[in-house]
Amino acid sequence: MVKLRVRYVNGQFVPLEPVHGLQDGDEIVVEYITPASTIEMLDETLRRTAGMWADIEGIEDYLNTVRQQWDEEWQRRLKSLTPDQQIAPDELDNPHPASDHSSGVDGD
Repeated sequence: MVKLRVRYVNGQFVPLEPVHGLQDGDEIVVEYITPASTIEMLDETLRRTAGMWADIEGIEDYLNTVRQQWDEEWQRRLKSLTPDQQIAPDELDNPHPASDHSSGVDGD
């Protein structure tokens, strides 16, 4: 299986990186992963590895700082989107509804 990052623009999927091995007319299957799903996966990974970090002094403060920086970057990138790149308004204020944290997803 090959994963490709694409952006949906004006009814078409536009690759965000070079596509190798496909010919014009080839059919592909696209699995859409919502930002909330991505955050849920990241949060689950953090929960499963939480014990690994328990002995590191100051880890809570560090993680809170990183998450805050991630939020700020998320908001900066949202503001820089053109109208055809916009996401649903309900995702703007809460990019990770299943999480108690306040991180965002990088949407290059």
